[in-house]
Amino acid sequence: MSGEKNYSILMVLVTLSIIGGLLSIALWYTVPDFRMTLVVDYNEAIITAAVVAVLNVVALISLKMKMKWGPLLVIAIVVPNRILGFFHFEGATGQVPFIAWSTILIIFALLEYKQKTKTITHHNILSILLSLAIIGEVASIILWTVNPSIGSANSARFTLAANYTIAVLNAAVMVALNLIALFWIRKRNKWGPLFLIAISIGNRIASHPIFIGGTHGVFITWTAILVIFSYIEYRQMSN
Repeated sequence: MSGEKNYSILMVLVTLSIIGGLLSIALWYTVPDFRMTLVVDYNEAIITAAVVAVLNVVALISLKMKMKWGPLLVIAIVVPNRILGFFHFEGATGQVPFIAWSTILIIFALLEYKQKTKTITHHNILSILLSLAIIGEVASIILWTVNPSIGSANSARFTLAANYTIAVLNAAVMVALNLIALFWIRKRNKWGPLFLIAISIGNRIASHPIFIGGTHGVFITWTAILVIFSYIEYRQMSN
């Protein structure tokens, strides 16, 4: 029953995302004042929203047809769109609702994927998410150290609000702590999920001054997902 409920909720969420995207296109096109939230040309925002809407329609059809890759497509659409949102919208505060929405979508997509595969568990999902977090931290250390030019940005450090050495040190500490958490979780030590929750929330608070607003918003989304699946894992271990 819970599997069908997750499926229905995910279908509703994706449908609402399509409606929201179309509504945004209409408002940007017809109401000039609404474009004040954008930091790019409104035509670029309209094109992006239209592409995302089309992709969400494809995702919705795949979910309706019960295709196994449907939930993964939802995630593959949400994550890049949220990153692009950082470059399109003014300020960090305005992105909070989108970050929350993206987090909810990803969580229900992961739950639906778990239900479809039957072989993957909350435990495996958490291990995968944590492994990706570790890979992301290592990649960040390399990018901030090498500091290559990325697109129109001056360098890879353009997302930082503090000296890059502080960001590198923060990432290195988190790699070590996340590896400890991953070891405990894989060993099914019930303190592992609690440890992950503590270091994830602590890192989000400590790293807030390091990143410019929109970038930190993306990390908040990831942290929220990690915390939720960590709590689920802890509950299952306790039972």
